[in-house]
Parts: sequence; structure tokens; C-alpha cells
Amino acid sequence: MCFKRINLNKHKETAVSFREDSFFVSFGTADHFNRDEYLRWLSSQIKCFPDGFMLLFHNGQPIGQLEASIKFYRSQKIGYVHLYYMTEKQRGRGAERNCINTRISFSERTVFRNIT
Repeated sequence: MCFKRINLNKHKETAVSFREDSFFVSFGTADHFNRDEYLRWLSSQIKCFPDGFMLLFHNGQPIGQLEASIKFYRSQKIGYVHLYYMTEKQRGRGAERNCINTRISFSERTVFRNIT
């Protein structure tokens, strides 16, 4: 398994599909998901935090997505995970725990390194 930065030229449909499914899983509906708004937001976030917006691949197939950035909370910068997504087939299989721990550790050293 490996993480790759989301490249909207290559991964737009995958990222949109995963985010839309996350709405369905979280809220029981994706009625409030706005594709164009999400793509605008994702594009701007990738420019600011390219290492925070990643797809997880297994055997060349995308199986997950992580969206993380730095936000302000009570006048302090914090690391913020917007989305941690695994495809339905991959959920609950155990591998996601090791993958996300590895990815978060990497994010702490890269995306969030200038948080203070």
C-alpha cells in the first residue's frame, strides 16, 4: 500500500467519488454534496497543503483518501483531518489502522511541521 498526492488531472473522479460516498456513509444521503464546490475547495487546499491530500493505493487501485491541513482554532494553529476515507470493501480489515498511523506520522513531520 502506498499514498500518492491527489493530482486533480489524474484523480479528480476518484476523489469526488470518495468524498461523495463519505457524505452518504456519514449522513445517509449525499444530497448536500456539491461536486463543483468540493473541487474548488480541494484545488485550493492542495495548493496550500499538497502533502495533506492523498489517495491510498493497493495493487494500483485507489482504496482510500486522506484530507488534512492546518486550521486556526481559538487563535492557534492546529492540524486538522478533514477526511479519512476507506472504500467499503476495505473498511474493518485492519490494514487501514497501520496505514493511517503511518500517514499521520508523516503528516506530522511534513504538513504540520510549521504549526507553531
